[in-house]
Amino acid sequence: MPDEALAAVRSHSGPILVDLDETLYLRNSTEDFLDTARPAVLAYFLLKLLELLAPWRWTGGNATRDSWRVRIILLLMPWTILMWRARAGRLGSRWVNKDLLESLQAVDPRYQPTIVTLGFTQIVKPLIAGLGLANPQIIAMNPWRSSERRDGKLALVTKTMGDDFVRRSLLVTDSLDDQNILERCARPLRVIWPMARFRAAFSGHYLPGQYVSKIKHPGEHYIYRVILREDYLFWLLASISLASNWLTHMVGLGLLLFSFWTLYEWGYADNDAMGAHHEADPNLSDAYHDGQFKFSTPLAWGWAAVSGVLGLLVLRWPAVPVATDYLAWAAALLAIFSTFWIYNRVDKITRIWLYAILRFLRVGAFVVVVPVSVVGAAALAAYTVSRWVPYFQYRTTGSNWVEDHVHINWLLCFTILGILLGYAVGWQAIITPVAFLFLAMNAYKARYEIANFARQVKRIDR
Repeated sequence: MPDEALAAVRSHSGPILVDLDETLYLRNSTEDFLDTARPAVLAYFLLKLLELLAPWRWTGGNATRDSWRVRIILLLMPWTILMWRARAGRLGSRWVNKDLLESLQAVDPRYQPTIVTLGFTQIVKPLIAGLGLANPQIIAMNPWRSSERRDGKLALVTKTMGDDFVRRSLLVTDSLDDQNILERCARPLRVIWPMARFRAAFSGHYLPGQYVSKIKHPGEHYIYRVILREDYLFWLLASISLASNWLTHMVGLGLLLFSFWTLYEWGYADNDAMGAHHEADPNLSDAYHDGQFKFSTPLAWGWAAVSGVLGLLVLRWPAVPVATDYLAWAAALLAIFSTFWIYNRVDKITRIWLYAILRFLRVGAFVVVVPVSVVGAAALAAYTVSRWVPYFQYRTTGSNWVEDHVHINWLLCFTILGILLGYAVGWQAIITPVAFLFLAMNAYKARYEIANFARQVKRIDR
């Protein structure tokens, strides 16, 4: 408990090691530094791009992730460090753990505390200057050396101060990442401070993609795994065979997807808000209750409008979009907005049918401005049905939402539609490279579903 830890700090006769983030400083220094970057939109999308590339996979895994995040800001937005130095002192004085600070100031002068942190030297030094400690020893990481974050605090403290220093020390930390130091030091104290808060960078700004990745689907890599690898890929495969310029088509379609998803994300946020206020058992993530992330309907429309216009300009290049292009896309955005608004305000049984419309709009809204092939239309229709069936079962049976067979369902629907369209419009429109790409992609995704299905098949006549 905090009171026991404070008493132990005051009574300890020997070296004292103190963690910084969410311990002596009640927030996270790295997140606060990244949050300082301006323009925030540029910094946010640079970091999102970095998340997609995930270069830390080759430098030691997730332990080195923050090193890469800080590097990209220092390299591409170098003015951020100057802004941080002007801001850090104020943050330090405001968010210092006053109880712990007072206890550290009362220790034997021979044992001035040593601050040891996974934070980075350039970031933590101006921050610590505002905490009120007199000339503390600081052991922090170098953002340009992935090995330091990979090896962790114990290796750096031992290298700097010696193993005997660690063995005689008292350690105050909140993190289980410090388990090896806790096991090595003389007096290990792991404390969760009630006032400590982890506040993610840019959580005070409305930026598209934050709500879906941090609140609605936290920790699922939803933007990459679902929006890009499924939604965007289906849009692309359904239309690429009719594109005159594949590069502008890919970029323009990506901008339209971004435009669409800013309002689809609004639907998620509105759904959670309505559930929290009007449902007895709303399905809300733990992150929703933290209340860290802001959402703005006017800004969502602003992002959707700007990215939609840019998408149309790129798609029509070198020609210019006509008025009907803008009106058609505005109608698509209005359709998703209004359908989600109604969906979020009606009973759960009525939602069954509206969900089918939401799924159709999600997979097919772009067809109002981009032509699709016959095979593409069949694939999009099959996708809509395969995603609606689990929801139908969920709402009508009261069972858990299970998506164990969505890819098999898609393959079945696509095959049936393909055969019917083959007889209706001719097989030359169906047997195409795009059709084989769709089949290969979904057969690969369905490989485990198919294997499970094959194992469960039993003959009843034997």
